[in-house]
Amino acid sequence: MIIDKKELWIGLVNVIPMPNNQTLPATKGAYLTVLMDASSAADFCNQVKSELLSYDYHVIGIEDVEKFNIRKTKYLVREKLLALASETKGRGKIGLGDFHTYDKDEVLSMEKN
Repeated sequence: MIIDKKELWIGLVNVIPMPNNQTLPATKGAYLTVLMDASSAADFCNQVKSELLSYDYHVIGIEDVEKFNIRKTKYLVREKLLALASETKGRGKIGLGDFHTYDKDEVLSMEKN
């Protein structure tokens, strides 16, 4: 029997609001830090995409995915993010950090680079 051991993972997610989205209707997209229990980086990405789709967001990119414990050894992690990790770990839910929005002009300049 294989036991699926889940750990807390973190990643930077780029989302665009879908037409029915009421949270960010006036913006073209946003970046946010996401925390979630997962068994691997691929599992984290799949779960994040599914969860954010249920909130009417389309994930267009996920970067810097790693186990949260590893992130804490490499960088100084802010108290707010530590609190979010505590709320999320082992509870089977997604932890969403602050949304950092961008407009259409920024999207166009990102596509050119």
